[in-house]
Amino acid sequence: SEVRISFNWNFTVVSSLKMAHLAVLIILGLLQYTQQLPTEQVQVKQGSEVDPARELNLDLLPSTTCGRYIQNRIVGGQNASLMEFPWMALLGYVGPAGTDLNCMGTLISARYVLTGATCVFRKVPNFVRLGEHTIGPDKDCNVNDASDCAPPVQDLDIEYIVRHQSYNRRPNQNDIALIRLKEEV
Repeated sequence: SEVRISFNWNFTVVSSLKMAHLAVLIILGLLQYTQQLPTEQVQVKQGSEVDPARELNLDLLPSTTCGRYIQNRIVGGQNASLMEFPWMALLGYVGPAGTDLNCMGTLISARYVLTGATCVFRKVPNFVRLGEHTIGPDKDCNVNDASDCAPPVQDLDIEYIVRHQSYNRRPNQNDIALIRLKEEV
């Protein structure tokens, strides 16, 4: 299979060359990882019927719930250790119903988070959360040792957001954005 990617780094704010280089390294690492993922192909002749339940691994999807599925999402792997991925960021959106943590990003420097333009298009995040291991409990602790806990999460204010100027939801092109934090981490 062939993967084609083109980037147009036309940001409205000039970012440092180091940040752009780090972002490219992250993206290339993700591409290398996704090429190693097992894939399943189903060949279907035009006009024939397919029973997806028989052909695909639909048993991996929750059958009785709709919407968010909060159960274990690890398939064929292992749970991450506390603070194993300290660069992982959650984007927090505050609304009338409370706070939602609906999008993710990657901390790429002391003040910047790389995320998708999708995450800052319709709703703008109010803060960035670092250090969250499990959404929900007040304290993230090791399952086998309750005294082994992660430091408290950090909710960081956003200074500004730069979305790629050519972002297009359909067909999902240039889906990249940078969030500058008000203070260094």
